[in-house]
Amino acid sequence: MDLIAYSTDKYQLIADGFLKFSEKLSFDSHTCIPVSALKGDNLASKSKKMKWYGGETLISLLNNSRNI
Repeated sequence: MDLIAYSTDKYQLIADGFLKFSEKLSFDSHTCIPVSALKGDNLASKSKKMKWYGGETLISLLNNSRNI
């Protein structure tokens, strides 16, 4: 998200592209999480800059995953 200035539209284009690509990989499930590598947004705590994202953080998803 750092490189795209937290843009919802650009995130959605990237997520849609990944989801289309991942169809060929036969994943059981998939989740796209917008994160900031520089600021840590949506890694361990919810981002104040991405209030439009209603999903869980990356750490929460990993902690709650049944397949890891």
